Amino acid sequence: MLLNKTSTDAIIIDFLTPSSAPDSKFEKNLGKKEIIMSEILKALAELESDTANFDYRFKDFPFYYIASIQKRLQDNLAQSLRPHGVTPQEWRILASLNETDGLSTTEISAMTLLERSRVSRITDSMRDRDWITKQDNCTDKRFSLAFLTKSGRDKFSEILPVVCSVHKKLLHGFDESEAQLFIGFLRRVNHNALP
Repeated sequence: MLLNKTSTDAIIIDFLTPSSAPDSKFEKNLGKKEIIMSEILKALAELESDTANFDYRFKDFPFYYIASIQKRLQDNLAQSLRPHGVTPQEWRILASLNETDGLSTTEISAMTLLERSRVSRITDSMRDRDWITKQDNCTDKRFSLAFLTKSGRDKFSEILPVVCSVHKKLLHGFDESEAQLFIGFLRRVNHNALP
């Protein structure tokens, strides 16, 4: 089976569209969404084994949609956070420190998927606005650790509902089980992308 625009769009649309009820034939084995993802993965495997006859179309691959969603998410977040004086990158750092306070630049970089040099510049700016403090790492003096201040926690609490609203919009039409299934698929793909 070769993927073409029609079949891929149908699979993607069906995958993203909530179903009214599970297919009883597969209810005890695999849910409808798992079957769809299985078909996508099977089609990709076939494409990999027979690329000589494959007519490449950029939008035929799920990863185009992942990149597109990420770009639109960043644009939507930037627009929604602007009135609060926060960038999406600053939000990610606030969220990381709210989850685990006292992180090094390297740890923040790993959690936020931002380059270390960028994290360093952003955290310096956040310190100037009294959102974070930096303290020497008692186990390794070469690195400092970042901690949220009260002002930083207040800023996090202020913008959390804004971010949740943006995320909720992206998952509009998904019921809870579909959203969890979708996140599970993304985690598996993310794991597969590890070197």
